[in-house]
Amino acid sequence: TAATGDIEIKSENKSTIIAEGIGAQLSHANSTGAMRFSLAIGVGLGRNTVESSTQAIVADAASLVAESGSITVSASNTADISSLGVAVAIGSGMSKSGVGVSLAGGGSESTNIVSRDVIAEISGVSDIRADGALTVTATDEANIAAESGVGVLSGGGGVAIGAALARNYIGYDADRNNTNDKIHAILDYSGDLDAGSVTVTADEKSLIDSDVGAGSMAVAYEAFGLTATVSANGVESSNYVSTDVAAYINGETSSAHFTSAGDVTVEASDDSQILAVAGAATLAFAWGAAGSGSLSLGVSLARNEIDNNVNSWIQDIVTDDGGASTIDGNLVVAANSTPEIDADSVAVSVAAGYARNGASLSFSGAGAEASNAIYGGTKARIIDGSINVDGNVTTSVLFEPDLSAYVVGVSYAIGAGQQGLGVSIGAAVANNTIAGSASGNEYDLHAEIQSLEKLKAGGKLQVSATNEAVIVAETGSGSMAVAAGTTTGSASFSGSGASAVNTISLDVKSLIDQTDETVTIEVDSVELTASDESEIEALVGALSIAASFPSGAAGALSIGVSLSENTVSNDVAAVILGASNTDISSVNDVSVQASRSAEIISTSFAAALAVSFADSSSVAVSGAGAESTNNINGNTDAYIEDSDIKITSGNLSVSASNAADIEAEVSATTIGAAVGGSAVGASIGVSIARNNIGIEKEDGASYDFNTDDGTGDDVAQGDRVLISSGALTGDIYEYTSTTDADNDDSDGWLASQDFRNRDLWKRVGYSEKTSSVRAFLENTTAVVEGQVNINSKLSPKVDSTVVATSVGISLGKGLGIGINGVGASASNLLYFDAAAFTYQSDEIQAESISIVATDDSSIESKSGAGSLAGAIGTAGGALSIGTSTALNIIQTNVNAYAEDSKLVTTTGSISIQALQSELDSHNIDLSAVGLTASDL
Repeated sequence: TAATGDIEIKSENKSTIIAEGIGAQLSHANSTGAMRFSLAIGVGLGRNTVESSTQAIVADAASLVAESGSITVSASNTADISSLGVAVAIGSGMSKSGVGVSLAGGGSESTNIVSRDVIAEISGVSDIRADGALTVTATDEANIAAESGVGVLSGGGGVAIGAALARNYIGYDADRNNTNDKIHAILDYSGDLDAGSVTVTADEKSLIDSDVGAGSMAVAYEAFGLTATVSANGVESSNYVSTDVAAYINGETSSAHFTSAGDVTVEASDDSQILAVAGAATLAFAWGAAGSGSLSLGVSLARNEIDNNVNSWIQDIVTDDGGASTIDGNLVVAANSTPEIDADSVAVSVAAGYARNGASLSFSGAGAEASNAIYGGTKARIIDGSINVDGNVTTSVLFEPDLSAYVVGVSYAIGAGQQGLGVSIGAAVANNTIAGSASGNEYDLHAEIQSLEKLKAGGKLQVSATNEAVIVAETGSGSMAVAAGTTTGSASFSGSGASAVNTISLDVKSLIDQTDETVTIEVDSVELTASDESEIEALVGALSIAASFPSGAAGALSIGVSLSENTVSNDVAAVILGASNTDISSVNDVSVQASRSAEIISTSFAAALAVSFADSSSVAVSGAGAESTNNINGNTDAYIEDSDIKITSGNLSVSASNAADIEAEVSATTIGAAVGGSAVGASIGVSIARNNIGIEKEDGASYDFNTDDGTGDDVAQGDRVLISSGALTGDIYEYTSTTDADNDDSDGWLASQDFRNRDLWKRVGYSEKTSSVRAFLENTTAVVEGQVNINSKLSPKVDSTVVATSVGISLGKGLGIGINGVGASASNLLYFDAAAFTYQSDEIQAESISIVATDDSSIESKSGAGSLAGAIGTAGGALSIGTSTALNIIQTNVNAYAEDSKLVTTTGSISIQALQSELDSHNIDLSAVGLTASDL
């Protein structure tokens, strides 16, 4: 007890680790005629751990009293790890002849771990009194800043290998077992509590900032003998955060009274961040008069995860004294989660070989991948007890995660000399998820009031759940292969692939649930809102170039593939559930609103160029494929059930709306050009867009064959085929023709079927009309001085543009052949149920009553395919094919009705309407064109 002044109980942890680990090695060998060998290895290691428990606790005391001051109980953690790990290795060997080998290797590893509990607590105290503020606060600002890098250089007959690894864990041990870290602020009282104001907060602000890089270069020169170089490196960055964040007030007995002269605030918040950069660059160069070869490989991996549960609640507190309020201000229970992941993963690989008189080979590969996830849940609740306040009662949750990923893989290979071969492959993959857990369940975002004995407020009763999840993913891959042979032949092969999969899955709910307790709710107004404003922005691109420039035979093959899959699967509900004797009395408006405006903006493009020049014969083949699949589904509900509503001067509004929006642009461009004595130029381009709103893929859909089967069976009507590879991977198609599809005994005959031919095949494995938008009253009476409005509105939109272009040209002194094929396909499906109604409601009485369900759905689809084939030669031929297809379906059921209900108006009208605007389903065929030289 403090007769004067404040009481402060404080615990702080400011642990700091600063670590630097550097390893360097230099090796050199020089010889004019004998074999020479050089070896250099550099290693840098760093492992740092902070384990702490920071607690400020007042427990099992008879009293905690500040008669003329404030009471503060606080615990804070600012543990900090700063780590630097660098490894450098340089090896060189020089010789004008003979055999030379130079090996250089470097490795850097950094592991940083923070495991902590931060607890501020008052518990088991019979008498708590403060003339001023009563504050309980737990704060965590754990920080890991890690840099890990490797540099490797090898000269001579060079081999350079580097690896960099960074592991940063907050809330895990070294084996990545969850340590169940807690950031808790607790007020658990057993007797009376009386304070000027009460604040209980738990705040999580952990940060991981990780930069990992590796660079390697191998260079070899040999004037007379064989020269070869190998350069390879890889980086991996793994960053994980897991925390249980909670702020709560518990009243242990119903006789214990809670009194505050000001506001009562209980808030839990999470603002965790992961900022991660992973980069790998590698170069291999070989130059020899007799022959040279180079191999270069670079890999960059990034894995980032935040798995935090954020909860705030008030349970079993009594703020009513014989009908009089014991809280003079506002009562606020809030949980806010704003985690952020910003991840960059980049890999660059270059291989070059040059042999003036002999063969030259170069191989280059680069791969970059990023997997990012935000898991957990966020809830705010008022449970049990008896609440009476002079001001407002607010229960709110906000989820505003920001997940962004930038993933790039670039590969470049050059083979030059009398004979040259260049092979280059680039790949970039991004997987981004916001959900409840890795198993795929929904992230719970709930604001709830449950099982109260009494709820009375002089102001507004507000229950809100707001989701503003954002994923931004930019994924690109580039590949270029060039081979140049001066007299005989050259070949170049280039492949580039990019893929992005982005998923958001939540359950967003604002709820008043009195099914277990009869209660009277008396407030100035009621506002329940649940909103979803999820957004995915995805840009996926692949570029592939193959070029060959010999004086003799030449060949060039280039392939580019871009895949994008984006899904928003959220359920949104604003609900009042009562019991048989639950009364809700409000002076002003009662509003129950659920809304969705989820948006997907997706751009997927692929381009491939193959060019070959030769005096005698030349072949150039290019292919590009781009695909985008976008899904938005889930239910939107706003309703009142088993309740009695009385509004003395306001309106009753129950509304549900869905304005989902998909904007997709998909393009594929491919060019194949061959020039020579005899020349063949071939080019194939495919673009596919699949946009679905209101339907979802079925798990475990059955099929009879897959395209990889070497089945000897014919395919009969009703048989189903799973697409195992290509742009349609994962889709299942059912054969609909009465004439069997005959097996021609060739390998891959199933894969060669035209599954987009709707005369023969239909896509299956999707459940239709899984999504609904409903606003209703059920088993509810309402006596309203103003208006009753029950509205359900649909306004989803799909805007799709799909373009494919292909050019194949051959110019030959003898035979010239140009072959070209291109296809563009768009499938846009929109399925919904919309309903506004009353059901088994004995009496709905108001000035006027409006029950309206509206559908304003729209699809705009633009698809086009352009194909040009040209051939010039003593004998020449050109074949060009272009196809463009679009499937647009809007299927909605719109209903407005009053069933087993009594509707009464005092002065106005009763309006029940189901409105469906003229459905907007436009398909603009930009043309499917196939041109040959004779058409020009």
